[in-house]
Amino acid sequence: MKAIIKAELYRFFSTKNCLLGLSLSVSLPIAIYLYLIMNHQLSTTIDKSAIILISLNFVSVGIIFFSAYFFGEEYQQNLLRTTLLSVPNRVKVLLAKLLSLNALVLVSFFLIAITLISLNLFFRNGTTPIMLEILWKRLLLILISEELLVLITCGICILFKSTYLAVALLACLQIGGSQMLFAFTDYAKYLPDLAVINLYTWTPQQAFLSIGTGMVVQGIWATLVFLLSLLLFFKRDVR
Repeated sequence: MKAIIKAELYRFFSTKNCLLGLSLSVSLPIAIYLYLIMNHQLSTTIDKSAIILISLNFVSVGIIFFSAYFFGEEYQQNLLRTTLLSVPNRVKVLLAKLLSLNALVLVSFFLIAITLISLNLFFRNGTTPIMLEILWKRLLLILISEELLVLITCGICILFKSTYLAVALLACLQIGGSQMLFAFTDYAKYLPDLAVINLYTWTPQQAFLSIGTGMVVQGIWATLVFLLSLLLFFKRDVR
């Protein structure tokens, strides 16, 4: 199993689009944070701490990008058949891919979180221990949400054998598509990204789902999409 995980990680770091997505997931939130802190007059501690949460919302764009390419590119280039010829056990292949992705998300997320908190301390020097405790608890929930997003992204790639569809659909929702839909119907708040929008606000917005309910809704999306993709992954031909 270790050899399979090493091979998957090597393939990840050998793929330009995966590295691009990883770079986006790390650099984009930091760039957004610096832009907001430099160009907005923030008078209160809560306002300034909320910027961390707002900035972390952009991590998802990079995670969608590199997760989709990591899973979907083998379908695009017909490489999955070669992978399964070398490792016929599909359970091991899928598990190795998921463990590799989850490890990358975990490491990159905490790197970003520590960087943003350090920047916040550097610019303000006013963070209280209670606020830091609240912030770290929120960060753990956001990390869980990002891991669920990985499952949804990978599930769509497997279902449709397409990298581009997963990126186009989920990234479009993430950067404003779901907000546009919400302007027309309240049911849009049950979309997987909008369901957890209150994770990224210091003061929850009543128009959207509560944090707990949103996490459950996103978990249901991830479970349904990924279970359906598992059935297809184990049953259908890889061609």
